[in-house]
Amino acid sequence: MPRTVVKRRDYPPLVLAVGVMVLLLALFPSALNLPQTNPSETLEYAPVPPDDEAADEQLAGNLSSLSLAGGQSLAAGEEGEAAASLPADPAIARTPSSKRCVGRPPRQTPDPLSPPCVSYFRGDNFGSTYSGVTRDEIKVLFVLDANLGRTTDAGTEDETQYQGQYFDLGQPASDDENSVSLRNLRRFQRYFNERYQTYGRFVHFWAYFSTPAGGDRLGERTPETRRADAAENYSHLKPFTAMTTQLELGLGETYADAMAEHDVLLFGSESGNQPKAKYARYPGLIWSYTPTLERSADLYASYVCEKVIGQPVVDSGNAADMGKPRRLGLLRTTDATRPGLVALGKLVKQKIEACGGEFVEEATFDEVGYDLLGTDDPTPATANMARFQESGVTTVIWGGGHENKHSAAAARLGYLPEWILAGDTFSEGAGAGGDQNQTAWRYASIVTSATPVDKTEDTFCGGALREADPTIGGRDLFWGCLDVPWYPDIRQLFSGIQVAGPRLTPSAIDKGFHAIPAVASTSPDLPACFYEPGDYTCVKD
Repeated sequence: MPRTVVKRRDYPPLVLAVGVMVLLLALFPSALNLPQTNPSETLEYAPVPPDDEAADEQLAGNLSSLSLAGGQSLAAGEEGEAAASLPADPAIARTPSSKRCVGRPPRQTPDPLSPPCVSYFRGDNFGSTYSGVTRDEIKVLFVLDANLGRTTDAGTEDETQYQGQYFDLGQPASDDENSVSLRNLRRFQRYFNERYQTYGRFVHFWAYFSTPAGGDRLGERTPETRRADAAENYSHLKPFTAMTTQLELGLGETYADAMAEHDVLLFGSESGNQPKAKYARYPGLIWSYTPTLERSADLYASYVCEKVIGQPVVDSGNAADMGKPRRLGLLRTTDATRPGLVALGKLVKQKIEACGGEFVEEATFDEVGYDLLGTDDPTPATANMARFQESGVTTVIWGGGHENKHSAAAARLGYLPEWILAGDTFSEGAGAGGDQNQTAWRYASIVTSATPVDKTEDTFCGGALREADPTIGGRDLFWGCLDVPWYPDIRQLFSGIQVAGPRLTPSAIDKGFHAIPAVASTSPDLPACFYEPGDYTCVKD
């Protein structure tokens, strides 16, 4: 089946997914929380700013007690220290600058996940310590899948015109550049370089828009196009890091593998949710803020096993089903461009059946993503929902992977079951929920490692974009924070650079991350996040 281009609707800015109830495991009894290797060593993560000074102390993440390399060249910051503005000229930005540290103990930004404050660096950063690293800069490449039809602060955009092109984000935008992705990446570049300690180096962002197959600007991505892009990117730029956050058309794993084979570091949610074995194959090169595939399946199955199986229906639009014993139907993807999601669906089935769950009906869908061009056939989804309805399925267990045909088909049939989704870093988003049929989606919930967001401007992501550009509007904020998880991915990269110290290498980042002490999570706003031995992902709950 031809793949549909990811075309974005004009969603209202700053609005979360309609009808999606976020289920945070921390809200439920401890039986839902997986045993930790050492529960007293769990990293705190908080996406919302504290309300007062006491809360500020309480929400200080465990990075605040991380012992960084000391010496005369590193200076601890004082709260309220004046910040040096990041100049527009990247050459000037490479010089050491004071950092505006905050909190008790001081950290780089108001975000409790930022590292302990190193306000000033003076000394030897050891120059070219790794490919893509010089005495003056660190090259970071963001590889993007182009979007078509987004309404932003600058109007309606078509990024497909940029496919196969590079953009130096250390330079001002050209007059004819029209991409919210590029605008927001420049803003993040400015914010994180100003706020984080990079030891005299400017973290220099580049962007590259991926190429489609067959010369069709709306064409699909294939393993061959992903590997070809990786080969071209390495040959052209030789970056220190490649960021895969916006590889929304699938096969991000293929691109990550190809770059890792060149010893390039990979950060980004699109290279996350992979099996443990993938990270072990490239130890210290592929990192993700999101959990491993196995942990994601464990977290979701633990909720279903504890709170769904053997329990009566509590949230259905089918009045006759309320209070009845649940009858489960499994919905999962077979999309070959999403091997991680395919594996997630299979693992979910195995784990739920292992705890006594029984599926009275099963169905699959072969394509993950939006269908806004009207080119895909809704017949399979209609047939799936008709079978679920006929079999008396009260509760749809959705094993990951976004698509919008099944909710629409269910609504057309007047069939409104419970939907319980496995979080996959995309289905949690405002765009994903807003794209579903809202009559059906009133009865949807999701088990996710993400934390709830009410207003973009109240998040650390929104604060970062506004600090970098006070003129930013609501639509650009939406696309920068609620559509693509730029902020946590970039924060993880800059945290790695800072905790690595001046002699920047993948090994130094590895040692820095694994030296982070862990503190148990005590709040649904603070997901447990740390790096176990041999582990390269952050979130654990």
